[in-house]
Amino acid sequence: MWLCLRRLKEEGKEGVEMGQYVYEIHTHDVELRVSKAGELEKIFYGNIVAYDAAMLPDAKQDELMKVLWRNVFSDDGSEMPIDAAKDTVQACSYLALLMLIAKAVY
Repeated sequence: MWLCLRRLKEEGKEGVEMGQYVYEIHTHDVELRVSKAGELEKIFYGNIVAYDAAMLPDAKQDELMKVLWRNVFSDDGSEMPIDAAKDTVQACSYLALLMLIAKAVY
């Protein structure tokens, strides 16, 4: 979350506003998951498995973006929209991939 917010902040006022929106969605998602405390661990590990699979070399190019949408942004299982929300999810997945590449290089 921090990495995504930090990157959005670099985009100026619009990035800060988008960061606030992303943070509010994230906080809402955490609150929903914590309210289901018995399921929290299952959800957490399920998400990690999905993120790891999406970052494998043979994963589809847009797989991480789809997993982020499904696990973070979509409360109802809806398809990813083709609008500003998609741009946010793409930015987050791009940053995650850059972190993975930077870790491999350094």
